[in-house]
Formats: sequence, structure tokens, C-alpha cells
Amino acid sequence: MSNYYYLMTSLPMLQFSDSDVMSYDKFLSLCQSNVSEKDFEWLKKIKLDEASGTKFLKQWAFFYNQLSEELTLQRSKKLGKEKPKDDFESSRENRIVNVVNQAVTKALGEGTELEVNNPLEAELNLLEFMYKEIDQMIGLHTFDKMALAGYVIKLQLLNRKIQFSAMDGSAEYKRLFSNMQSVIYNN
Repeated sequence: MSNYYYLMTSLPMLQFSDSDVMSYDKFLSLCQSNVSEKDFEWLKKIKLDEASGTKFLKQWAFFYNQLSEELTLQRSKKLGKEKPKDDFESSRENRIVNVVNQAVTKALGEGTELEVNNPLEAELNLLEFMYKEIDQMIGLHTFDKMALAGYVIKLQLLNRKIQFSAMDGSAEYKRLFSNMQSVIYNN
């Protein structure tokens, strides 16, 4: 059995509904004694938006970057800015376009006018979409390097998700809005 088997069986199972997950640093400390030094250095380099040398992570990075590009494109449309003309237009995946479009609509409103509706819900929808995508990409891999890389990405997505707080976001929005009102009325 590989070291991946023992490591993967000792890690807690992740689900998108989890609200309490281990930190990435704690995860790395668990991995350090269970994988080779080379693999440990590779694990430390895995980021959501960067390919880290394997075909699987290149595939993930392509998906993530396409999603980010589509999000930028949709936001630009909502802000009335001209969309960029490049090779990206021809490689857009319809499912990414549809999910991002729905999330942007939830966050920024219907039509072409920019209005703030529920950006937290939109962000959570996008995170869940990414989480499901990584699940599909992992497929039946359970105790190998690909499964471990997928676990890293899922853990990063979940750590990002638990950083969001509707109350904190609302308080920050009110603070910023109040500051803007003060600036406007004082000028």
C-alpha cells in the first residue's frame, strides 16, 4: 500500500456543507510525515488557480481560469464595459457560462444595470459549483496522488467558504455605505 492510502484514510471526509474544516496549515502538518519530501513540496504549491505539474492540476487550472474569465466577462457586461475580443470567446464552456451568469445575476441583479442583490449567495453558488467540479474530476480516485490533490483543492474551497459571514458582510457594507454618504454630504 502507498503512503497515500494511509494518509487519505486518516483525513476527515469533506463535504461542501461542512462549516468547520481543518486549516490548510494543519493539513500540511498531517501530510509532512506521510509523504515524500518531493510530494510534500508539491502539495505546498497547489493553488486554486495554478497548474502544479500534473495533468490533473492543469485540467483543474484550465477550468478555474475559464470560470474566472467568464466571471470577469459577465461583471464587465453588468458594468456596461465593452467585452474583450480574444480567443477566449471561442473556448467558453456553456455550463461555466450558465452557472457564472446565474451567480452574477444573483449578485448584481437582472439586466444590464448594476445593483447589489446577494453577493454572498452568488459566491457560495460559485464555490459549490467548483467543489462539484473537482469531485467529478477526481472520479473514482481515492488513495492516490490525484485524490490527494483533489482533497487539497476541496479544502482550500471550504476554507474560503467558512471565511464568509453574512453578518460581517452586512456590517461592512453598512460601514462603507455610511462612509460614502459622509463623503458625499460633506462635499
